Amino acid sequence: MSISASSYFSNSIVGVPRIGDGIDIHRVDATPKYYVGFGFTRADGSRFRYCQNGASTTNRGVLVSPADTENGRGSTVCEIDNMVWNHTAATAVDGDEPSPGEVGSHYIQATLASITADQLAGGHLVTTTDTGSGYTYRVVGNTATNDPVTAAVRIQLYEPLVETVDTTTDIAIASCRWANLVLNNKNSGTANNCAVGVTCATMTANNWGWVQTRGICGVLAGAAVPVQGQMVMASSDVAGAVCAYTAASSTAVTMDSYTNIVGYCVDPGGSAGHMTVNLMLE
Repeated sequence: MSISASSYFSNSIVGVPRIGDGIDIHRVDATPKYYVGFGFTRADGSRFRYCQNGASTTNRGVLVSPADTENGRGSTVCEIDNMVWNHTAATAVDGDEPSPGEVGSHYIQATLASITADQLAGGHLVTTTDTGSGYTYRVVGNTATNDPVTAAVRIQLYEPLVETVDTTTDIAIASCRWANLVLNNKNSGTANNCAVGVTCATMTANNWGWVQTRGICGVLAGAAVPVQGQMVMASSDVAGAVCAYTAASSTAVTMDSYTNIVGYCVDPGGSAGHMTVNLMLE
């Protein structure tokens, strides 16, 4: 599963939504009702985000992350050396006066295989190596591979380029944090391991619904059950679960640099059940 063509994104500046108690956080939608990533803070301080579920059913009360098929780590979607074509060779875009890749343009043209249309929509493009590195741009969308020319794609950005992007530039593309969500992968430090929230309801493949990112929340418990007040992290033995933040033990829980810190324990619950956690994911 990739980002659904039905998903839509926004770069608007959002204030406090004045809709009272009109948002049902347990609702699951077959078609999106809000743009992906829309969020609100409830009066008690809890925070929620509207998300697209990924390829399989995801139960309620589990830790989720964007799938790396979109996020790109270890694939052709992310960290591409000299990915961008020299702007002088790029195909002009109607209504965009500078050529793609030039300062002021909202487009870059890149050699990138096996990319579908708008696969990168809602994500972020970061220039990582060059005199113009260190800038972050939000992605509106992209063409599929071989459009506008063979082997190339065109990527549209919300913000105009601040520095020229050419064949000397290395870039990384990270997907939208709230699209194509899957179970967080057991604190692995490799694929699907950038936790963003806890599901508020059971969602089947390619549904839309809410995840909680902050505040009191029930979360699936792993084998290492914490005590009240102890910090909790992504479990290393159960996908989508959390466990005590502790030294190495028989449950293979290890304080490593790739640990996702989730929050702290309010009530331990029990192994294989759900514990109560004060989430601190954003």
